[in-house]
Amino acid sequence: MPIEVNENIAAGQMVALLTSGTQTEVGCTVPESLITQIKKNMPVSVVFDALPERKFAAKVTEVGVAATGRATTFPVTVRLEQSSGLIRPGMAAAIIFLLPKTGNNTSVLVAPEAIGEDRKGRFAFVVESRKDGLGIIHRRAVTVGELTSDGLEVLSGLQDSDLVVTAGISRIHEGQQVQILASNEVRP
Repeated sequence: MPIEVNENIAAGQMVALLTSGTQTEVGCTVPESLITQIKKNMPVSVVFDALPERKFAAKVTEVGVAATGRATTFPVTVRLEQSSGLIRPGMAAAIIFLLPKTGNNTSVLVAPEAIGEDRKGRFAFVVESRKDGLGIIHRRAVTVGELTSDGLEVLSGLQDSDLVVTAGISRIHEGQQVQILASNEVRP
């Protein structure tokens, strides 16, 4: 129990956790950049940390209309299609949403360390190649997607043919001249 007998409590403090019903629900928060893609009755999968070998089918039952607290995330609730006696209230879970690709953009995968962020937003440095083996650094604003085992997905701002700086981005700047080696390695 979260409190002791005869303990003074603050307004809104949890006194008891009541669980009822046979249908298991799992809640999460979704970033504002993705909330418009989450729809009621959308099929999802749920994996519990305590049961990593099992994936449970579920559907979205509630999509929040207001952000939670200071963060720009929105609450989403999903309900498992079939309950299991192995699932207990309070278990940690991951909800897997299969979101459709937006627009006709194809994403580019880059090393996560190739993306920087400052007051102006997220960016990557791209090398504009010249014929003399030298290149000029250009900053590009990017929009990122998911972090996958193959790299960080960049949804906009980069093309597949771009030569992206992946190391030392804190030491380079817009317009800097660099030498491009045969292995596409860049040296200041």
